[in-house]
Amino acid sequence: MRKVNLYETYRKVKQRERNKKSTQLQKLNAEKATYAAKQILESPTLKAVKNFRKLENEWLVNSQSNLSIADEFETAIRAKNFEIFATYSSYETGYKPKVGILYCFASNDYPGMVKIGATTYSIENRLYDYQKRRKLQHLKVVIALETSDPSLKEKEIHDILHSKKVYPATIPKSNEWFKVTQKKAIEIIRQYA
Repeated sequence: MRKVNLYETYRKVKQRERNKKSTQLQKLNAEKATYAAKQILESPTLKAVKNFRKLENEWLVNSQSNLSIADEFETAIRAKNFEIFATYSSYETGYKPKVGILYCFASNDYPGMVKIGATTYSIENRLYDYQKRRKLQHLKVVIALETSDPSLKEKEIHDILHSKKVYPATIPKSNEWFKVTQKKAIEIIRQYA
């Protein structure tokens, strides 16, 4: 059974918060509920879900939606069938995971280039997700090392390699590719992990 990605569930909360038809009170309640949902990512416990559910109920009073996102969180946490994987930019939501993986992908289709990133998901799932979204084949994991504060370390690596950044035309939204050797990528990731 595929694990539930709590980050995706959190994104549903963020999407609902952006509803422009909300009243001022609903917007305030939405901010509180969204913050509580973010706390579930930091500490995925039933207590955190209970707090979110209370705030979500206040938020949904007199709103157009009565679908509880708290149920999704609770089901996954009760079944212990979840992972937390920031599939979209963590800068978009402000969520910064505490532990994750720094990795490097390479492909024979793009010689002399590597993709360097960070994930809080398993490396196998990140590879699968990236290949599926970008419609790529022949992508391989060059290195993947567990680290603390992966978002910060990823940003530091990207800053160091800024002058080596490339944007392969055949890979849509490709902003993490660099013209460096696999050996150099391994060296840098080992230094930061």
